[in-house]
Amino acid sequence: MSSSANFIVSKRGMIILKDSIDIETTLEALFDWFMRLDENFVKWDNVHHADFKLLSGETEVGDKIYFEEIVNGVRYAIKGKIIDKIKLDEKFVLSFKTSSRLGTHLFYWRKSQ
Repeated sequence: MSSSANFIVSKRGMIILKDSIDIETTLEALFDWFMRLDENFVKWDNVHHADFKLLSGETEVGDKIYFEEIVNGVRYAIKGKIIDKIKLDEKFVLSFKTSSRLGTHLFYWRKSQ
């Protein structure tokens, strides 16, 4: 991991939180890790991540997920649906929209130039 940046952008009344890190790994390794979020989510950050379930049992577009996240001491139970899953030689995208329609989470990896 070589760098990190956090920032907030306000756009048309919406707040967009962006967090990025540089990780030295292969696309395959990171993609496989994300495809096993049910095993890795809590390990990733056991202070803020409490639970993760693949409600549909898979990680395909249309499949449903559930996770619990703790933000400022408040535990949020969030359901969502995977809306995008793309894996190419130079990048992968995994995103989901919350059932409440209040948020979209996007995980994006691309090969360094």
